[in-house]
Amino acid sequence: MTVLQSLDQYYGRLAKRGDADPPGYSRKSIDLCIWLNADGAIAKVEDLNDYSGKKPVARRLAVPQEVIRTSGIASNFLWDKTAYTLGIGRDKDKKSIRFAEKEHAEFKRLHQEKLEGNLDPGLRALLAFLDNWSPENFETDSRFSPAMLDKNVVFGLAGGELERLHDRPAAQALITAPREVWKRAFCLVSGMEAPIERLHPSIQGVDGAQSSGARLVSYNAEAFISYGAEGGANAPTSEQAAFRYGTALNRLLDRGSANRLKIGDATVAFWADAEGFGEDAAAKAESFFGDLLEPPSDETEANKLRAALREVSQTRPLQQISPNLEPRTRFHILGLSPNAARLSVRYWLTDEFGNFAAKLARHYNDIEIEPAPWKHRLPALQYLLLRTTALQEKFENIPPLLAGETTRAVLEGLPYPRTLLAAVIMRLRAGDAAYRLARRCPESLHQPRR
Repeated sequence: MTVLQSLDQYYGRLAKRGDADPPGYSRKSIDLCIWLNADGAIAKVEDLNDYSGKKPVARRLAVPQEVIRTSGIASNFLWDKTAYTLGIGRDKDKKSIRFAEKEHAEFKRLHQEKLEGNLDPGLRALLAFLDNWSPENFETDSRFSPAMLDKNVVFGLAGGELERLHDRPAAQALITAPREVWKRAFCLVSGMEAPIERLHPSIQGVDGAQSSGARLVSYNAEAFISYGAEGGANAPTSEQAAFRYGTALNRLLDRGSANRLKIGDATVAFWADAEGFGEDAAAKAESFFGDLLEPPSDETEANKLRAALREVSQTRPLQQISPNLEPRTRFHILGLSPNAARLSVRYWLTDEFGNFAAKLARHYNDIEIEPAPWKHRLPALQYLLLRTTALQEKFENIPPLLAGETTRAVLEGLPYPRTLLAAVIMRLRAGDAAYRLARRCPESLHQPRR
């Protein structure tokens, strides 16, 4: 099964749980909601950021799918940055404000065109707001502040039951309306003939990639074109399949997602198939795998995990270790690295969950030291690479290719790469190396471990 087919299948699992974004929508980070009265006047400016952590975190909302701005000016529907919604943003140097007349004019034109004749009170309130709003109001209205510049904004209708405009039935009808068909072809994901996507969805949540997102599949130069095919026709994927895989991957890579972690320069997403053994088995496998790659710090939980790994290494059935943990559950691991406006697939691994668990148990058994320098907590792979290969012990100094090769070796049960030995020796020579993984590297690394 390919990456896109597996993600398409995972979208189906999200839909069954009621967690999938509907067609026409995508999940984006939204900072502000401007609540409007029926006459278009601003009733309230709501800050949607979460300030419970060290830095404010914008709320993730399902909004109309983002337009693709390869060049020029294009507006999103019912939401966008302040440059489009309010006509004001930051200059390129980020130190001074600028009036974005062209962006705001495009936002206004789009909505006047799409909402003409619409009788919904919320959508009419937005049109009234756009008719009366002047970008200069941003500086004179005390409800706005410079910290809001270039933030994403949605709108809502105040009074009575508060409802954001993009959630109103009249807006949903416009958002989900059929698009003009670009081309039809056999979809490589579903195998069915259908309208195909010209530009694939943008993927967010990969560390180091563009903040606006990057693409897993894209063709924007002649060097990438095959037999004269244009854009997405090089790898025909139906509009439905493109939406499903993009939505699924973005959900997996959401900040705070339990199915996302970082190893070296790669952002890793992992998920299980629910077909065959059910949702409980899939969720249990994902939870257990997350603990294996990033062991818990709590001493009680860490000791439970250590005991479970010991039993796995002794080939005890997983079901006896934890209920609903089915070793035959199909499991997928995708490592993505930033590559300009695209994403690079560092590794794609798929196997039965029991095989991954056994290989990780073997990994922890191989690096076991007595007495354990890491006390009760098992050392995560990211932590080992940090302490044994990164100069000055900074995560960004972990050699990216080495991290990918080492992760693949652990998950596939292969010897560590030869380059790891060289990196560890260099780290030892630099001084203050806490752990020595070099002992695990056999003299003849080309020989498979027994």
